Amino acid sequence: MPSSQSLISAEEKLPTLSLPIFSGVIEEWLVFSDLFEAAVSNNKNLTGAQKLQYLKGSLKSDALKIVIEQSESSRVVDVTSCISDVNPGVQILLCTALIQVRDIWGKYQTCRCLLDSGSQASLITNECIERLGFRKEKANVRISCLGATDTRTNGLSEIQFTSHFSSQNSFHASVYVINKIVGMIPHHDLDSSMRELFGDISLADPAFYKSGPTDVLLCVDLTLPLLKGQTLSLGKDKPFAIRSKLSWIIGVKVNSSGQNPLHANYIQLTSDHLINKFWELDSVPCAKPLTSLEEVYEDHFVKTHSRDDNGRYTVRLPFHTPPTRLGNLKQNAIRRLISVERHLISNPDKYNLYRNFMKEYLNLKHMELVSDSKINNAKSLYLPHHGVVRDTSCTTKLRFVFDASSKTSSGLSLNDLLMVDPRVQPELFPILIQFRIFSVAICADVEKMFRQIKVLEEDID
Repeated sequence: MPSSQSLISAEEKLPTLSLPIFSGVIEEWLVFSDLFEAAVSNNKNLTGAQKLQYLKGSLKSDALKIVIEQSESSRVVDVTSCISDVNPGVQILLCTALIQVRDIWGKYQTCRCLLDSGSQASLITNECIERLGFRKEKANVRISCLGATDTRTNGLSEIQFTSHFSSQNSFHASVYVINKIVGMIPHHDLDSSMRELFGDISLADPAFYKSGPTDVLLCVDLTLPLLKGQTLSLGKDKPFAIRSKLSWIIGVKVNSSGQNPLHANYIQLTSDHLINKFWELDSVPCAKPLTSLEEVYEDHFVKTHSRDDNGRYTVRLPFHTPPTRLGNLKQNAIRRLISVERHLISNPDKYNLYRNFMKEYLNLKHMELVSDSKINNAKSLYLPHHGVVRDTSCTTKLRFVFDASSKTSSGLSLNDLLMVDPRVQPELFPILIQFRIFSVAICADVEKMFRQIKVLEEDID
């Protein structure tokens, strides 16, 4: 037998749940939407007409006017969306967002990205990848971009980005490099009052109504996981918002009638201009123009190098990431040294070559013994080394290798933190062209050429 107390509890009635009233204030939308869906939209015992009446009873002001204008007695109104007929004179504003992309120097640059759930590949413009300083891997892929003619990619790269308002969440993307992704989005500036419709909520692209270029396109594999599923709709033919990990993304239908841009072209060429252009095309350039990345390298060298009384250069290591990001490499270097010693003991000839090389390094003062006070210095980096024997070589039978690509405990190596300089050797084709000009050609090697360049004291250890 159940107790009398349990019977009394079972007969108690909960207070009547009253539906919230929504007036159109965006900040109140999520609370209203969740409660209305739980109480009305998900109730299978209610017909569509009943749900519509409940909706009208829960609205006031502008929100009520919007539903009355678009609703019909035979149509079920969905709380989370506004249904409108397709207008051939209307175009959808593609969803854009501002992102912070980490460049090769560890800083973040603002880029404008397009979220495209119909794209199979992520893209980035050639101008943007050069501005970020990243290298491009070879990738010649045919891309059909947004209905335009097919184009070929210029390479493949990796980017790391966050939203423009918070660096808490970081995302990675493999992007194909092309010259241009799409034209201006939107095609023309829209009414700036559209921004005011969304109040104080944080937008992924606060200037979504302004026409501008696109730097990055995120494909379906990245776009869909970024979306959180919540939407805000202001009514028929008005902007709507989709919540994402990059903040709220805006979409809007724009009437394209009468907005086609007019172009007036006037071209006048003089004979002098045509003749000058002919000579420019026919002449061989004196120097290859520098890329934006090479200009950064040259600027670093100009600002940091110096020359001593003997004319020898002193340079700094070209870090693009602070050296404090390096971890510990001492134990790995010791293990490699023990392995090299074990191998040398079993090979006396190679042992003597190795020993003589070390003596030469010390005698020329290209290296020095480390004092006890510097052995455990946290700023010091220990580089593993080994030798490569070339028995067929007439001059250098042992090539000594310092392994600056060996990973430290942080997962980064010294080479990972240094800028990759452009080639200093001339191309083979100009050498072959000039070779036939002279009667005698001399081939020579500058002994220990790179070791003649000093490294600044601060970067030695």
